[in-house]
Amino acid sequence: MADDTSLVSTPVTEEALGPCVVCGEDLDPTHHTECEGCMQPFHMRMTEGVEAKDCGYIWYDEASCASLFFCRSCFARVAGT
Repeated sequence: MADDTSLVSTPVTEEALGPCVVCGEDLDPTHHTECEGCMQPFHMRMTEGVEAKDCGYIWYDEASCASLFFCRSCFARVAGT
């Protein structure tokens, strides 16, 4: 059986991430996610107590019992603010 190295993941570099859809700054390799509304990447602090930029919000959807991530622009539309 051949060794399938295509299944080995490689670390994501900041260059590969591109800019945040909200602020335009480079994304942090750890603290970012994709918006449920526009499907674009944005800064999101993934751990409490860590210094990291937040350019969006977490929305808890009771109907699906899921946490959804939205950039600031899309959250304003979803939340009606």
